[in-house]
Amino acid sequence: MASSQRFPDKPTSPASAIEPIDSARENSLAIQRVALLYQAMPAALVAGLGCAIALVFVNWNVLPHEQLLAWLAYHLLLSIGRYGLARAFTVASPTPATIRRWDRAFLTGTLLAGLGWGGTALVLFPESSPSHQVFLAFVLGGVSAGASSTLAARFDAFLSFAVPTLAPLILRFFLLNHEQALPMAICTLLFSLLMVYTAYRTSNSVVETLRLKYHNAQLVDQLASQLEDGEQTALLLNVHSEHYRFIMEYAQDIIYRTDRSGRFTFINPAVIRLLGYHETEMLGHRALDLVHPNHRRSTEHFYIRQFLRKTPSTYYEFPLLTKGHDTLWVGQNVQLLLRDQEVIGFQAVMRDISARKETEEALRFSQDRYRALFESSPEMLLTVDAKGMLLTVNATAAAELGYSADELIGQPISLIVHADDHSTMQQHFANCLGRPGDVLRGEFRKIRKGGIPLWVREASRAVRNPNGQFDILIVCENVTERKGMEDALTHTRQLLESIVEHIPHMVFLKDAKELRFAQFNKAGEQLIGLPREALLGKNDFDLFPREQAEFFTARDREVLTGGALLDIPAEPIQTKDHGLRWLHTKKLPLYDHTGVPRYLLGISEDITDQKQRQKIEQQRLGQLATQQTVLHKLAEDPSIHSGHPQQAFPVMTEHAAGTFAVERASIWLFDGTQSTLVLQDLFEVTPNRHRQGTLLSINDYPAYLRALETEPYSLAAHAAQTDPRTSELTPSYLAPLGIVSMLDAPIRRHGRVVGVLCLEHTGPPKTWTSEEEAFAASLAAMATLTLEAADRRQAQESLEQHVRERTGELRRMTAHLQTIIEESPLAMIELDQAGRVTTWNAAATALFGWTREEVLGQELPYVPAGQEQASNELWTSVMNGGAPRNLELSRQRKDGTMIDVNMWGTLLQGPSGQTTGSIGFFIDVTEHKQLEEQLRQAHKMEGIGRLAGGVAHDFNNLLTVINGCATLVLEQVRAEDPLRRSLTEILTAGQRAAALTRQLLAFSRRQVLTFQVFDLNEALSSISSMIERLIGEDIALVRDLTSQPCIIRADRGQIDQVVLNLAVNAKDAMPQGGTLTMATRTVTLTSDTPVPHPAMLPGRYVHLSIRDSGEGMDRTTLSHIFEPFFTTKEEGKGTGLGLATVYGIVKQSQGFIFAESNPGEGATFDMYFPLAQAPPLAAAPSAPSRPHCGRETILLVEDQQAVRMLLTHALSDYGYTLIEASSGQEALRLVAAAKTPIHILLTDVVMPQMTGPALAERLRQQWPHLRVLFMSGYAEGSVLPTFLAEPGTGFIQKPFLPTELAQKLRELLDSVK
Repeated sequence: MASSQRFPDKPTSPASAIEPIDSARENSLAIQRVALLYQAMPAALVAGLGCAIALVFVNWNVLPHEQLLAWLAYHLLLSIGRYGLARAFTVASPTPATIRRWDRAFLTGTLLAGLGWGGTALVLFPESSPSHQVFLAFVLGGVSAGASSTLAARFDAFLSFAVPTLAPLILRFFLLNHEQALPMAICTLLFSLLMVYTAYRTSNSVVETLRLKYHNAQLVDQLASQLEDGEQTALLLNVHSEHYRFIMEYAQDIIYRTDRSGRFTFINPAVIRLLGYHETEMLGHRALDLVHPNHRRSTEHFYIRQFLRKTPSTYYEFPLLTKGHDTLWVGQNVQLLLRDQEVIGFQAVMRDISARKETEEALRFSQDRYRALFESSPEMLLTVDAKGMLLTVNATAAAELGYSADELIGQPISLIVHADDHSTMQQHFANCLGRPGDVLRGEFRKIRKGGIPLWVREASRAVRNPNGQFDILIVCENVTERKGMEDALTHTRQLLESIVEHIPHMVFLKDAKELRFAQFNKAGEQLIGLPREALLGKNDFDLFPREQAEFFTARDREVLTGGALLDIPAEPIQTKDHGLRWLHTKKLPLYDHTGVPRYLLGISEDITDQKQRQKIEQQRLGQLATQQTVLHKLAEDPSIHSGHPQQAFPVMTEHAAGTFAVERASIWLFDGTQSTLVLQDLFEVTPNRHRQGTLLSINDYPAYLRALETEPYSLAAHAAQTDPRTSELTPSYLAPLGIVSMLDAPIRRHGRVVGVLCLEHTGPPKTWTSEEEAFAASLAAMATLTLEAADRRQAQESLEQHVRERTGELRRMTAHLQTIIEESPLAMIELDQAGRVTTWNAAATALFGWTREEVLGQELPYVPAGQEQASNELWTSVMNGGAPRNLELSRQRKDGTMIDVNMWGTLLQGPSGQTTGSIGFFIDVTEHKQLEEQLRQAHKMEGIGRLAGGVAHDFNNLLTVINGCATLVLEQVRAEDPLRRSLTEILTAGQRAAALTRQLLAFSRRQVLTFQVFDLNEALSSISSMIERLIGEDIALVRDLTSQPCIIRADRGQIDQVVLNLAVNAKDAMPQGGTLTMATRTVTLTSDTPVPHPAMLPGRYVHLSIRDSGEGMDRTTLSHIFEPFFTTKEEGKGTGLGLATVYGIVKQSQGFIFAESNPGEGATFDMYFPLAQAPPLAAAPSAPSRPHCGRETILLVEDQQAVRMLLTHALSDYGYTLIEASSGQEALRLVAAAKTPIHILLTDVVMPQMTGPALAERLRQQWPHLRVLFMSGYAEGSVLPTFLAEPGTGFIQKPFLPTELAQKLRELLDSVK
């Protein structure tokens, strides 16, 4: 009976449980991996927000707050969204059909989070603070490291976060240009690669763990199934067996029965042995109370499902707590006890499986540990069978070879072995199988999936598998990079050895301990004269004399002790084949990895030839220095530069003989016939004497003469007696005197040979050097200079008399020129080449204020501050040949005032054309520029006046109609009529407008003035009381009137308006009170007197000055005060026409007006009127005029229809007969056709085609006594005043009232009666 109970004592072997991977397993794995991601998400979100807040806090004072807060808000919103996604996943319990959607949602959130962190390298990167950059790298690295843990279930999820997080930071570091950027970029890149590698390994470990868990679950299910079947069979047999009680009593397993509530109703004695309870203690208690608390809920749920589903039999494993509180793992088979299909209780068999559980756990731990070691090993691990088929491949090997593990398992190992190493690898495997247990090592080439070779170092060992066969376990290390480095190092070493071997200088290497030669190059062998084998291993004492060896050894020890490069410019060395050589040597210590000098490197350059050349060059330079000294002495000899050949030539020959080390030195000159050489001086060294006077006929030596003429510098005959150029001198001159070498330098003047300098050497032949030839030519040139100096001396003596004669004349001319300069009205300033003043005339003193003594030898003092560079550029331009003409400059006087000057400049040159300085002429144009400004202002005012006059003319025509019609209507309206008030307002407004246009006409000088001759003093006195009332008591009126009559010709009323307008303006400028001064003078202007305005002609003028002590005006305001409608007063307190009217009246009165003012200094208005003759006695007043009505005939000519209609209507009412015309041509036609006489012509002045004055002139040709009344808004030109001077002519200013017109007509008509 007992043998029928088939409890599974141990789980099925994992090797026998391995089955092909099916879709169900993969779906389960996918769901578990995604579930792991979502389970870790909340903690990752909290950690990420903490890092984000820390990053914002650290960079708060470095980066803009808006960017930091926007970035933090992005992460906060994204974290909230991802947390909601995690909650939704937990509730949804995804299935294989929906897991892809959850997977995509998670990857999307991870990518957005990575982009957010990576964006810090773009928008939150602290470029100015390396420390904050390091902190940013630390934060991003920490976030990525945390992601490698929380995203370990999926490697692609980690990449979607880490790549966008770290890639922008690495790129940003590489693009920075400070010295810490590159190391930081490299460290971050290496850290990133390590994190990717770690995440990859961790992800693979998680996948394998899930797969093992799934496999274990399958094994458990199989075991449970077996246990369930066995326990059910045993239980049924025991129930029906007659040995039931015996089994119950002595069974090793706990057998019990419960009611439907799970309370014990029967339990066998095994409970005492296994749990420590007596069976009587268990009866009535719940069986689930014995389950370990950590597993009680799941166990209860398991059996509730069995109860509810009425599953007949189940098997379940769980831990129990014994009476001693120990944990006991049991496997329980439970059967339902049914009665009438209702569950009345449970019957169970419980077996102790603790030992199996411990075995399974140990096995699982061992398997997990082996698999973890196998998969996480950084080495390549492979297992092959005896036939060379791959059994296992770890992740590192698969990654290195470019395959997946599944692609390699089951394939022959030759797939990944280089073709050239197949035979070697087979032999290696054969050795392993022949020596099982031994580890055999070797280096082989593998082949990656793409065909790229891979060098590995292998350690192989044959191990026995469970089948008793041998497999080969291989551990590989990738040494491709090391192999490449070894090859590169070998190539570099070979290259360096080739360079050292073929370098033209001696290169040697000594060991630092005994200073023995360890290496010598080819150049060293050739220099020393010994083969390399004879040099290596020897020291300096074995090869060189003791003194040299001690010198070399001392220098070597000095280099090794000091540790610095030693440069020995020159050191002697005794060689075998080349004797004594001079070397330029540099020595440097070479250290090993511990920092101890191991070798001494030396490089020696053979400089023997260079030192010999230096010696020769020094000799040559010494000879040249001697020659230069001689030339300097000769140049300083007074007999040479003063032109005394008899004294100079002996000196020259002595110096020549001594310098050239020759026996004879002489100077010969041709006589006047150029046929004989005359000895001027001969110096013989041995007797130490001079001789002169020897003659030498040149006709006997034609070849010598030709040689002298053709040789450019000197004739060098090293063997004079055989030289073709001098051999003809041998019989008669060279041989008798024993001369063997000659160096003759022709003495030339004006390109013609006039003599020769001879240097004659006796004794052994002498070879002349090029320096000696040049020195001989220099001595000949010195002789030429002596002859020329003699000529100059003679010429000078002849000129001295002439100079004395001219000196007196020059003094007189100099004095005359000085007078001209001093009396010149132009300021004249002369500068030397350094820019210092050398001439400063009186006009310059008057113009600029500095005296001659103050500026001579100094730089120009008048340059204003800020114009120094422009002044220097101007001076440089003049010194470079520029000649400024009429250049306007602004300069500063000594008193600080600024003046405008015109400058003319030119360069001064000496007699030979060299630049000696510059001179400038200056004219003060300050006043001229002021007059130009006044003239420009006058032209501007003239233009504005024309515009104002035209506007006033058009308005006057309109106002004539408006005021006239209003007057006519008023005459017809009763006093009580309501319209009368409105008409009165219209007429009043029209009269105010008329007054305004009269002001415009006054400004534009278009009004017709009634000129009269009067005394300006009397006019000012008569309106003084009015002015005092006008300006008030707080302003004092001062009258400074000249006692002389100030007679002017003007419109007295307009002059009064001028004074009153200026007084009103002065009152407004003195709100706190002040003084108003009116002054008159008579002035006479001549052609020599400066005039205030260029238009003022010489003559006598009356000067009226009105000055106030008010606020004053700046220059800008002053330039606009005479413009119409320009005002500085508050709105509503001025029309801006007051001063414009003043300007017009003064100008129309043939006068001039000027204003001068400065802020805070008041204002002054100066007016000039032509002085007139005293007026004649006044005539008796005329009789009163007759009433306005009349019956005469009036020819009315007006181009404005409205004005013409108004005048026709008004004059008709007064009884006149009118003939109307709209133009002058029409008026002439009407007059020709008229049958009645015309008594008076009433015409507008300005009309198209024909003006009013032109019409009047035509009509007076026919009727000389015709009365004419002109009317106009303004009168253009000077024709009208000419007409008004004639009798019977009048003028009325528009706008006017009909009554004013009728009165004016009656005055003209009645004047003839």
